[in-house]
Amino acid sequence: MNEIENFLEKAAHAREELEEMRLEWEAIEKDPSRLKAVQYDRPHVSGGEMHDLSYTLVKKEEAEAAYKKRWFQRLDYILACGAAVREIARLLPSDSVLPVVILFAYGPKHIPLSRLGEELDMSKAAGLKLHRQAIQELTRKHYIQVRAIMAQVNQLTKGEGDP
Repeated sequence: MNEIENFLEKAAHAREELEEMRLEWEAIEKDPSRLKAVQYDRPHVSGGEMHDLSYTLVKKEEAEAAYKKRWFQRLDYILACGAAVREIARLLPSDSVLPVVILFAYGPKHIPLSRLGEELDMSKAAGLKLHRQAIQELTRKHYIQVRAIMAQVNQLTKGEGDP
């Protein structure tokens, strides 16, 4: 898998991360063990941290603020990825099916390559061949433009780690 294909694949799967984050937050919300309060029926222990309800609520608010920040950063990244995929597809000849192949494979629908031919009303092998042609054309004729588009999207993740 070359650099362009790797970027497009990450862009296609970026939406899935938001769903994972949403499920992660729901688990935090539903987990009653996260809400700790003073337990008056247990023996007093000196030392450690205070775990009364107000402390727990402050911690929950801090976690929620950090979660929202991450959520909006990922949302910005996803929107940039979608725009990048469309911009990359526009580099391909508009009189061919190649831009459609890129949009189907890496756009919002994200059709697996194994089903690409079926979606384009052709054989699986023909769909894979068209995908290969599109990637080769992007690599050979539009590498500099694609790298510039990739750099713009990657700027959003600078300092956040790998997208």
